[in-house]
Amino acid sequence: MNLPHLIICLSTTLLLISCQSSIENNTKPEQATSEIRTRKIEWAKNLKLEEFKSSECLENCDLNKYQNNLVQKTLKDDILYLKIGVIKNCCIEFTPQVYKNQNYLEIYTDTRNGITEKCACDCAYDIELYISSVIDTSFSILLDWEPIH
Repeated sequence: MNLPHLIICLSTTLLLISCQSSIENNTKPEQATSEIRTRKIEWAKNLKLEEFKSSECLENCDLNKYQNNLVQKTLKDDILYLKIGVIKNCCIEFTPQVYKNQNYLEIYTDTRNGITEKCACDCAYDIELYISSVIDTSFSILLDWEPIH
């Protein structure tokens, strides 16, 4: 079987599965797609930062390797747990907020509009976030406008 035939077979199979699922749930395929889209929009609106923790300044680490480093990402039920390594000014007072924007989860660590005391040093921190109302993790994460990796 050549590639175009394989693609047609797979597409047909997926369509049949979708139709069967719709028949079982007594919904039309386009209605099911609309319901999924609505659920995703709803979870984005209901997103809530339940808990935030930060470590003390981690002085004995390689700052170059630490910046915006995703240490752990776990989704259990509808709670997303994130542990991220960040480099911030030693005098930062974390005031975090989270938003869902299209294909991004946006995390802002200091939301006081630049009103902060600046020290002449930077520190590595481990930050932990517990975010509720998350139904999937098919998004990229931005931390203070920068992608995490």
